[in-house]
Parts: sequence; structure tokens; C-alpha cells
Amino acid sequence: MDDRVPGITDLDHRDEKFVELSLRIAALALLLYVSFILIRPFATVIIWSVVLAVALYPFYERVLRWLNGRRRFAAVTSQCSASSSYSDRQPG
Repeated sequence: MDDRVPGITDLDHRDEKFVELSLRIAALALLLYVSFILIRPFATVIIWSVVLAVALYPFYERVLRWLNGRRRFAAVTSQCSASSSYSDRQPG
């Protein structure tokens, strides 16, 4: 015999899809929130890194030309030069 009550059914297919979609969206929102909380302390450093990388890229290309295409040496040279120009030490 069938134990089901007439007129009362399980969730139909659309309701199951809606619940599944809702759970996935909630899980994604939670993941994005936790990611934001973890990255927030480093946001300033990341933004400044991007700004400096974009600003110093033409200088790197010029050093690369001077060093005849030696990429690693040009990267180290341009990085050391840029780092020394942004030093916190005051002369004297």
C-alpha cells in the first residue's frame, strides 16, 4: 500500500532547484565575505604594489633596453634603483 496522503507531495522539481540554488548562493556569499575579511588587512599594500608596478614599468623597459634584453638583471637593477629612491632615511 501507498503511505502517501492524497494531495500532499514532496517538493516538486522547481522547489528543489530553488532550494539548491539558494544554498549555493548563500555558500558563495559566505565564501566571498570570508575572503574579504582575510584580504582586507593587505588591501593597502596590494593597491600600492599595483600603482608602483604600473608607474615603474616604463623605467624597467628602459633599463631592459640598456642591458640588451637581460630580463632578470634589468628587473633587479630597476627594483634596486626604485627601492633606493623611496628610502625613508634622511640625508645627514
